[in-house]
Amino acid sequence: MSSRIPLRRTLGLGATVLALTATLAPAAHAGSSRHADASGDVRVVQYYSDQTYRDRGADASARAGDITALTVHYAPDEVRVATAMRAQPDVWAARIRTSRGSLVYDLRYRDGRTMLQRNHRYVTCAGARVTPTPRGLVGVVPSRCLGRPARIRVGVLTLTEGHRSGPSRFVSDDALTSGVGFTRLAPTLGSWITPH
Repeated sequence: MSSRIPLRRTLGLGATVLALTATLAPAAHAGSSRHADASGDVRVVQYYSDQTYRDRGADASARAGDITALTVHYAPDEVRVATAMRAQPDVWAARIRTSRGSLVYDLRYRDGRTMLQRNHRYVTCAGARVTPTPRGLVGVVPSRCLGRPARIRVGVLTLTEGHRSGPSRFVSDDALTSGVGFTRLAPTLGSWITPH
């Protein structure tokens, strides 16, 4: 009988650890998330020939690519990423990180073309598309293209180019940051979302 008590204690301790781990894991939203982004928070960035970037501050007058809202819906058959913007950007990029290891997908839209990358390599998948709307852009990726992950995180970044003498200048907006200086060419990712 004394051999069962340590086993019960071990099982009880294991159950307690499991319960605590579950409460500490990041919460996943069921099906969708919505974020309102500040208007006028587009960052001016200069790019130099030595491949360095310098943030030159916000430009409240810049309209192209100024994201005002991000909505993500994760249904069993597709992921839909919608952004409302003050005006269309030159480049729109949605990053989708899956719960399946280190898989990262980038859905990009430039010059009327949609491109999909998996871990920085171009891939094709029927149904992956980005469509302009009167209020912004909507990107759709079929869930089968992502391997039907249990959950995803999504972020969106826009870039609009403008050249002046000297270094190249562009403006950028990250849907999930406001007033934060430009640091990289990758969007901030939102909370985990599970399909509904």
